Amino acid sequence: MTLFELVKQNICVPDAAKHYGLQVNRNGMCSCPFHEDQHPSMKLNERYFYCFGCGATGDVIDLVARLFDLSSYEAAQKLAQDFGIDPDKPPAAIALPKPERPLLKAYRQEEVRCLRVLCDYLHLLESWKVQYAPKTPEDVLDDRFVEACQMLDYVEYLADLLIAAELDAALNEYAGLREQAQSVDPVQLYEARQAIRPGKEQEAENRAQRAYGEKYSPLLMFDSKKAVFRMLHKDMERQAVRRIISQYQREQQISSHKRKSKGQER
Repeated sequence: MTLFELVKQNICVPDAAKHYGLQVNRNGMCSCPFHEDQHPSMKLNERYFYCFGCGATGDVIDLVARLFDLSSYEAAQKLAQDFGIDPDKPPAAIALPKPERPLLKAYRQEEVRCLRVLCDYLHLLESWKVQYAPKTPEDVLDDRFVEACQMLDYVEYLADLLIAAELDAALNEYAGLREQAQSVDPVQLYEARQAIRPGKEQEAENRAQRAYGEKYSPLLMFDSKKAVFRMLHKDMERQAVRRIISQYQREQQISSHKRKSKGQER
């Protein structure tokens, strides 16, 4: 096991962030150290970090490399030294199976249910704020209008937190599936993903439209797609697949040329 693999397997992003002085709240958010951040905009999950403000993203090694202006290898060495990881003597915990967490699935399901309830309440408050707004300064304020004014920003904030948590869960699941797919032919895997991608993207857009209602913005959805694309390192993956295909095509051309040459010699 390489130094990089040891570090990533034994040190999660939130632990490293806290160790190096970042203030991480209970929702896994912190102020981004890579731009002037007035409010916490960086999301930290087990394997990745992502800033909704400046777009900075990466794993635990990338985080430390950017924090201390180090190369990836120097950052991995620093993490190993600071967290007591010896590359020659991997911790015994690496060989242990990951503990099952039966409550985690139920917790995620409850998060989704809460998000739906909050979105329904948010849409109701938005309609109350318009429908029951006073027409003149002399009108008596309707209780529903008052409630909408008092609760709208707070409910929107809670919904954003749950959406960030849902993104966190999706990224963790993606990282696990990506590890399982290491033995699969990358070209076949890429082609299979491209085949199901349009349907999945449309499903995600429909969910976003239902959640945000009139506030749904196609432009914002497009920007979000690009952000997720960067977060999952799709550019690197696409380039790698293209290199493999190009190499295969070159090999086929060389093989075809050799067969033709042998045929002419005969």
